[in-house]
Amino acid sequence: MIIEIDSTTRAQKQVTLKEGPKVVASKITRGSILMTLRDLLVEQNIKLEQIEKVITISEGDSMTGLRVGAALANALNFASGKLKNLEELQFPKYKSPPKITLKKLNHS
Repeated sequence: MIIEIDSTTRAQKQVTLKEGPKVVASKITRGSILMTLRDLLVEQNIKLEQIEKVITISEGDSMTGLRVGAALANALNFASGKLKNLEELQFPKYKSPPKITLKKLNHS
C-alpha cells in the first residue's frame, strides 16, 4: 500500500491510502496532516510498517503546503527505512516564483 499526501491547497489537505491505483480510504482535513494520517491508519487497522512508500502531490498553488507535504513524505520514508538514497527524495515543483514582499528600511 501507498500513502499519498495532497497538500497542494492551503485550505484543505488530503491523505489517501492506495493499493496500486485503487483508493482504499481517504481523509480530508483543514488541520494536521500527520494526525489525519494516524487516524486513517488506525481506522483501516494498518501499521506504518505495512506501507510501501509515502508519496506527495508535488505541484500546486500552496508553496508552504508543498514543502510541508514533501518534508513529511521524506521524513516518514526515511524513518521507516524506505528512503534508500538521496535520489529518492521528493521535492516540490512550484508553479510560480514566491511572492515575497521585502520590508522597507527606515533610513532616518
